[in-house]
Amino acid sequence: TNFLPEAFHEPLEALQNEIPARPFYQIEERIIKELGQSPELVFAEFDKTPLAAASIGQVHRATLKTGEKVVVKVQHANIERIAKVDLKIIRRIIGLVSYFFKINGLDHAYTQIEKMIEEELDFEQEGQAMRLIADNLKTEPKLIIPKIHLDYSTHRVLTSEFCEGVKISNTRQLDAWKIDRTDLSNRLVHAYCKMVFEDGVYHADPHPGNIM
Repeated sequence: TNFLPEAFHEPLEALQNEIPARPFYQIEERIIKELGQSPELVFAEFDKTPLAAASIGQVHRATLKTGEKVVVKVQHANIERIAKVDLKIIRRIIGLVSYFFKINGLDHAYTQIEKMIEEELDFEQEGQAMRLIADNLKTEPKLIIPKIHLDYSTHRVLTSEFCEGVKISNTRQLDAWKIDRTDLSNRLVHAYCKMVFEDGVYHADPHPGNIM
């Protein structure tokens, strides 16, 4: 959104993790289907009001029976069906563009989009990536990749360590906390350089809603 006027920034940034939440009964149904019991039985505490909501799922705060504070990312009901409809529309658009503009190779682009969406819907794969990146970045100073709780995670539910924070774009709060923004930027860029140039495995969606 950087190239748009300032007035557009805040409304568009809100789409990153502040879209309207789904009803709690849908979240409960998904957790029962994935973890075998209702949230009230699986967790010691479960906040019915989501901490954040996005297009694929929403995140709720909870407490494990061991006392650990966690966040539970729950995939929206019927998101797989919605993704299939979206992919069908994308395939048709690509077909029309290829036909009218005589562009070759767009089928490969569609295959890559399809693979990307399938991977994004697999929270188990996301959890594996988080654990790998956490291990790769364990020597980076003052950087936390939330720990995954495997016993409370599936392909459609991802439970991880709760970390207090704000969007990295919330500069007012960073200043109130007396955080050195130059130092913070340097450490973040260093971490990304290590991911990209040394590890070959990197976080590919670094919008403010994903970085606290």
